[in-house]
Amino acid sequence: MADLLKLIGVLDPMTGRELPQLNDLIVERLRMMRNIRAHDAMMTFHLGQRARSTTDVGHVVRATWGIWCGGRSLGTTPRR
Repeated sequence: MADLLKLIGVLDPMTGRELPQLNDLIVERLRMMRNIRAHDAMMTFHLGQRARSTTDVGHVVRATWGIWCGGRSLGTTPRR
């Protein structure tokens, strides 16, 4: 609770122009944290392991983690 009161104390003197800029920084930080978690999860996959993910619009994507395009790049290849 004390941390919340400190935060409110910092926010109170901010102007209407500064608050949206702060909001943009917070949103970007949250995106970065989400990407880091996704990257960490991705690093635990092994070649040939099946994966499933959900896009931002709710579509489920299933793939096999492995070699794609004759070994030219690593990534996910859609299962058929």
